[in-house]
Amino acid sequence: METPETQKSFEKKEKPPFLYHGSAHKDIEVIEPKRNSYRDSEEGNLIFATQDLAMATIFMTKSSRGSGAFGEVPYVYIIEPRERFIEKDNGGHIYVLPSETFDCDPNKGLGAYEWTSKEKVKPVKKKNFLQPWMP
Repeated sequence: METPETQKSFEKKEKPPFLYHGSAHKDIEVIEPKRNSYRDSEEGNLIFATQDLAMATIFMTKSSRGSGAFGEVPYVYIIEPRERFIEKDNGGHIYVLPSETFDCDPNKGLGAYEWTSKEKVKPVKKKNFLQPWMP
């Protein structure tokens, strides 16, 4: 018998048509795989993306941080003084990526929230976010 919980779990495993990639870098025309995360030493260079817009916003900062998900709620914590965070903040960007080359391993990293690709990806759209203290 299908319940809302099992239905939700099934929906997470399906590949969405688009994924979100958060970045502090603006004007990226092609996103290339890099060694930014060390969740598995055997993986090599990857691009990380998520189907959850709120989760993608976590990665828009250059500040030292930690992040994850508590149940269905994404979180981030900044590991530096507020003044340093504000100095480093130049806004952030969410890139919308086609999902064709992405795969999800629910046993690694952020699980069903985290999709990875080993191939270059050209964004189809970008949304800019400025920090609230900017004019």
